[in-house]
Amino acid sequence: MKRINIYYFVIFLLGLFLWNIFVSQKHEQISFYGFAETRETEINYNHPVRINTIYVGPGQSVVEGEKLLEVSRIKSKESLQDQDFIVSELLSKAEKWTTQMNNKIEILNSNFDINNKKLDAEIKVLQDELKYKQSLTEEITSINKNSNSGFINLRNKIKALQDEKKYLKNKTETEKKALELEKTKGLNPYYKEIDRLNASKEFEVSQQVQTFDVLAPSNGLIGNIQCKEAEHIPAFKTLLSFYEPNPSYIKAFVHEDLILEVNPNDNFNVNSIKNASYSINGKVIGLGSRIVEIPERLRKVPDYKTYGREVTIEISSDNNFLQKEKVILELQEKNDKSSNLSVSK
Repeated sequence: MKRINIYYFVIFLLGLFLWNIFVSQKHEQISFYGFAETRETEINYNHPVRINTIYVGPGQSVVEGEKLLEVSRIKSKESLQDQDFIVSELLSKAEKWTTQMNNKIEILNSNFDINNKKLDAEIKVLQDELKYKQSLTEEITSINKNSNSGFINLRNKIKALQDEKKYLKNKTETEKKALELEKTKGLNPYYKEIDRLNASKEFEVSQQVQTFDVLAPSNGLIGNIQCKEAEHIPAFKTLLSFYEPNPSYIKAFVHEDLILEVNPNDNFNVNSIKNASYSINGKVIGLGSRIVEIPERLRKVPDYKTYGREVTIEISSDNNFLQKEKVILELQEKNDKSSNLSVSK
């Protein structure tokens, strides 16, 4: 009987031992290393500038609105020269367009002269015929001189040609006026663009050199200064980097075997390695989209290459961590307030 009790007692101890191992491994699976990071802001401009004065140095603490640099905006000469070239081309097109308008007017005048002379010639022929017939009737006394029926057709033809002359003249004058009006500078399509470019050039010349200050966007620290006084900096090149005063997120890597254990919005204890009593809460706000090599500094065994998934954990900016400070992350459990700081590989 005693042997049976001892047997069950051993079974019980063995089960308790295995359960402790399981719990220990479970905690180990959800703990890993990370380091505190500060959001970096790179200050640059979309146009060339000249650095006049640098008021700060790397690592210097600044407050929001504090003057960091004095710079001058410089409009590139190449851009202004490009505008001059475009204006020159448009002027050439405008002159060509004006020449075309003059040619149309000349053609219109030439056609009018030809058609007008043609009508004059036809009218003269009819008038001569009318005079000739009138002279014949005067010699024949038997014909009633008061009768004009024999000349009506000729007179009607002459009047029709004269009316056609008037219509041709009015039409030609109307078309000439339209072309003359269109030829003026106001309606020339190229001069409108030339005026716009000249106005733009005048504004850019007035803005070619413009001095202004670069101010701190918020409280923080100056990072690297990548410019020197009197240096000309091209567009989009970084002038300096700016950091928040305290880390605002943790960058970590969870081992590839444990990636299913970490999900968005999971809460973590962020524990300091330097000060074991210091811990704050953090929440998962981002997960990497691929498996990558875990940095040597964040491995359990630095010499042994391991792979995992990047995890971004947001923390309150009101914290005591230093930038790049190494921390231990432990997934919070609702029913287990105890803390185990063992780290996964």
